[in-house]
Amino acid sequence: MRSQHGRQDGGLPRPLRHEYHLTEAGRELVPVLMALMAWGDKWATPAGGPPVRLVHNECGAEITPQVCCSTCGNSVTTADVTALPGPGAA
Repeated sequence: MRSQHGRQDGGLPRPLRHEYHLTEAGRELVPVLMALMAWGDKWATPAGGPPVRLVHNECGAEITPQVCCSTCGNSVTTADVTALPGPGAA
């Protein structure tokens, strides 16, 4: 017999599904996923509208994710940046 949260093999209990927390890597992936959502909403929105809306918790406004400069905070597009070789370039 196993307990509600334990495993039959005596291993450590698994967290309940609603107790899952993203790892640091997962949290850093969220902006990428939000950008992909914005792309899908623009180019492939179903007839009824987007399946998910993103709302800013602080002000309550519905948002569309944007890429911004990490120094000045201004929005950037491909026309605003230049890709240069980095230290790992061969």
